[in-house]
Amino acid sequence: MTDISSIAEFSEDLANAKPPAPLPAKDYVAEVRFAEVAPSKKGKRMLTLTFHVPVDAYPSDYQDGNPDGTNLKHYTIVEDTPSGRWNARRIVEALSGTLGRSLDPNSLIGHKARLTVEHEEFEGVMQHKAGRVTKIV
Repeated sequence: MTDISSIAEFSEDLANAKPPAPLPAKDYVAEVRFAEVAPSKKGKRMLTLTFHVPVDAYPSDYQDGNPDGTNLKHYTIVEDTPSGRWNARRIVEALSGTLGRSLDPNSLIGHKARLTVEHEEFEGVMQHKAGRVTKIV
């Protein structure tokens, strides 16, 4: 078992720390690593997918990325309403999943799709976020 100290040590002085550059905004082939259906903050049924963008997909000039790849969460409301069913169909088709009367989120793990990475400002810092999910063509 690894003994973890209660004191965090860093290789550089925190006074010199700067926000990392976000993953460049563009399309990436990403794989679903985690999927679940759970209530949203407003109580609606929401499908949460965690997409993994591998390091070898990073642009060659991108230096601030996680050396293990980047995980991005994508959220889709999948209520039993016309718009919710349409949202579910679009995401399942984009992942080449199986359509039917139910959606097992675990069946989407390991599937790949084209993920559009976008940028947004959060607390004054630009960050990457998952955008549109489309089928790999």
